[in-house]
Amino acid sequence: SEAEMMHISEAEKYNLKAFSIDSNHIGVNHNFSNLYMMTGRFPEALKYCHKVLAIDSTFWQAYATLSGIYQMQQDWPASEQAARKAIEFGPPIGSLTGTLGNAYTHMEGRMQEAKTLLDKARAMSSGSADVSIFLSIWYLANFETDLAWQYLEEGLAKGLGSELLSFYFMENSPDFVDMRKNEKWKELMDQYYPEQLRN
Repeated sequence: SEAEMMHISEAEKYNLKAFSIDSNHIGVNHNFSNLYMMTGRFPEALKYCHKVLAIDSTFWQAYATLSGIYQMQQDWPASEQAARKAIEFGPPIGSLTGTLGNAYTHMEGRMQEAKTLLDKARAMSSGSADVSIFLSIWYLANFETDLAWQYLEEGLAKGLGSELLSFYFMENSPDFVDMRKNEKWKELMDQYYPEQLRN
């Protein structure tokens, strides 16, 4: 959306100022990686993630961002690797476990493992929009469309007004191609992402 892009360009401006003061500051570099990921500028996002990890190879937030970027690029093995590192170095957060579960949903022979991880993630953070969306994707992959819609709506409701759930992801994820053709998709987007948030 225009408002979101103004917000991001404003954040980018402040980040550039901080970057000019200390270009090796982990937080500043990580902020750049998130800003670029949220707007689909993946090469730039990856560059800053790798810079963060060159400074501190245990910075779990950078691995979480990396895993998200790889998911948007559908590089599931790379996403799995980064998610595992985020879980290894990070606190027990459901969305990290959910990200790993979502990677497995897209990998051959890992479907049951994916569901186990997604259920665990849901138990860890019942309020996570991301985990609900990942469950929606899992049910879609298993041809349980009614449950996929249910979890999609739950995720949208939980993610409203939150940076956890990126509109970019919702509109560009190949997982939702068929659902996006349904009138119900438009109704949900209008309800949870009103037009003014989108242009």
